[in-house]
Amino acid sequence: MKKVTSTKIYLVVTAVLLIVLGCLFLFRPAEGIVEVAWLAGVLLLVSGCFTLFFSLRSQAIMPNAGSTTLMSVLQIILGLMFLFNRGLTVATLILMFGMWIIVEGIQLAVLSFDYKKYGMKQWWLMLILGICSVVLGFFALLRPDVSSVTISILVGLAIISNGIVRLVAFSGINRVQRRVESVKERIDTFLNEVKED
Repeated sequence: MKKVTSTKIYLVVTAVLLIVLGCLFLFRPAEGIVEVAWLAGVLLLVSGCFTLFFSLRSQAIMPNAGSTTLMSVLQIILGLMFLFNRGLTVATLILMFGMWIIVEGIQLAVLSFDYKKYGMKQWWLMLILGICSVVLGFFALLRPDVSSVTISILVGLAIISNGIVRLVAFSGINRVQRRVESVKERIDTFLNEVKED
């Protein structure tokens, strides 16, 4: 019972924090991209430190420990660069965002011709969506200010979605707990009736 209560408290607290954080990204998108950049730097730095620690401890048993150590050092350097030069990080994120949209658009356009070959009637919709994605990707690269706002909004929506999922999980736990208590009451009532007979 204690574990269920602590789980419920954890879900509600984290859900509220995530929803508030997501709203900050939505209502302050210009600042949000800077926070995403800072978070990317922290994640790279932490990941690099853990990888370095692991590779140094496993030098004797891993054949690729040297390259893993080198990669972890590079990751740490990149994390520090991202932390101390947020402009670089924001520019990198925008570049990655734009390139990702372009690549996805090209892939969708090429895939549309495969669907045409197999007789799908709406293949042209995929082609149009692919071309639109490529155009949007180039627009994202040419207008980094708009791209940074878009990234912030998408991150904000993702964070809010995560918070909502936790609230749904909290509601599900409450429902299950009520059902378990109801079944327990029925069993107790049945056992009492059996004892009386």
